[in-house]
Amino acid sequence: MSDDPTFTVIEQFPAPLRQVVIARLRGAIISGSLRPGDRLVEARLTEALKVSRPSLREAMRQLEAEGLVEIIPNRGPIVKRLTRDETRETYDLLGAVEALCARHVASYASDEAIERLESTVDAVEAALKSEDREAIVRAKHLYYEAFAAGCNSELIRSYLRQLLARVSFVWSSSLRFPGRPTEFVREMRRLVEAIRARDPEAAAATAQMIVRHASTVGLSSFDSVAHDAGPPVAKTRRKSRIQPA
Repeated sequence: MSDDPTFTVIEQFPAPLRQVVIARLRGAIISGSLRPGDRLVEARLTEALKVSRPSLREAMRQLEAEGLVEIIPNRGPIVKRLTRDETRETYDLLGAVEALCARHVASYASDEAIERLESTVDAVEAALKSEDREAIVRAKHLYYEAFAAGCNSELIRSYLRQLLARVSFVWSSSLRFPGRPTEFVREMRRLVEAIRARDPEAAAATAQMIVRHASTVGLSSFDSVAHDAGPPVAKTRRKSRIQPA
């Protein structure tokens, strides 16, 4: 890593320790504090997170299973750098999972859950206009949490989190494309409209369209993303910290 990430010190654990460590590391990958190719140095991370080596190693094994971490012989764990084919396949899977989630949300979400989802779209739009990278990451996280919560399925929510984390760096970089932030917000509002209409098929089709467009933009810039060390939004300097998982 070019610099050491700063983690929120874990003092109490309302959830099992292993899950908290996994959530912090996953959040750092999603936020861009830990980037594809960054080394995950055990001594630094145990000190930063204030956890034992066995706890950290358990978390690493889980993140490796999720496809977020790769163990390199004679080098140790790194944040996994996806190939172009792996990125494309991940987007394909994400499209299927988001479509399933949208179908469930349109069918089963309460009116209050839909209201919460719509409010997160407003927050995403405001964050994108501000060009504040950290605000964008937070708003996107809240949007997808509200989206997944509406489907009332922890299994779908788990898969959605894993897949979004795998493409998070490419997704963030796609925001450089002129017009893409505005298009993304317009697509999200179209999805909410289909959900409000309680139209599962329209919601599923719209969700797949959103992922398909994100995939097209992300893959078209894959080479520049893979070698770019700069932040997706230039206005805000990258800060190495853990974001909510």
